[in-house]
Amino acid sequence: MESQAPYDLFRTAAFYFERRHGTGFRKWLAGKLGVEAPRVSRFLGSLEKQPNKPAGIQTQIRVAELFGMDYLEFLLLGKRLLEGYEPEGPGGIFLAGASDVAKELRVRMLPDVNGAGEARPIRDAGEDYEGVPLYEEGRLAAGANGLAMDPWQKPASHVVIYRPELHGRHTHKLAAFRVGGDSMSPTITQGSIVVADLSDRNFLDRRVYVVNNPDDELPVAAVKRVSKFTRGYTLISDNQAYPPEPVETEWQDLCLGRVVWAWKSMEDG
Repeated sequence: MESQAPYDLFRTAAFYFERRHGTGFRKWLAGKLGVEAPRVSRFLGSLEKQPNKPAGIQTQIRVAELFGMDYLEFLLLGKRLLEGYEPEGPGGIFLAGASDVAKELRVRMLPDVNGAGEARPIRDAGEDYEGVPLYEEGRLAAGANGLAMDPWQKPASHVVIYRPELHGRHTHKLAAFRVGGDSMSPTITQGSIVVADLSDRNFLDRRVYVVNNPDDELPVAAVKRVSKFTRGYTLISDNQAYPPEPVETEWQDLCLGRVVWAWKSMEDG
């Protein structure tokens, strides 16, 4: 069997529930989603025709949740149906060997989401999400307009972010970095991932920026709160165990971009 696009799997699973529900399914679904019924028909289409306007990833996730499934499980159901399997078990949606097929699906879907490791930001991962290249090493270089990313450093991966959290910055040049130390705790804990807007280098007092780490011989990214003083700038750590660091340098040689988003694990708190 040919591999199916994730959206085909989504539609197949939705059609399965439509058959089980019967007349009025699309009106019911529209009510649950808080949209007009014609919109559901536009993003589902029919077995014979492709939809006029596919649903965004967030809508697909909401549809899956209405049937007590996460998004991957919902796609797995669609895959099984296309392969000719009949759902079994309570409610007709138990899938034998689900973990193996889910693993296969996840591997196949990742290139669709992260741009197959390319350095460019993702523009086609769904209307609600943005992919930002993640630079684990954070190496910097002198650019034509001041500090810049090392052109020889390829991104290790991509971070997929819900676009509204970027507040319109998804059209800017963005880069993600992993924070190696605890100097910015508790605001940004060790191991967290931050996203910097490389298009925003305007100085705002006591905001958080990605800067050239003054303690390293080679330019390496550090995340610090920055304040101005007479002969330069002060790098401030939110962790009070680290004293402020005065740096006498030009802003363009210090700042790479402003930190606009951060992810951190809640495992320990």
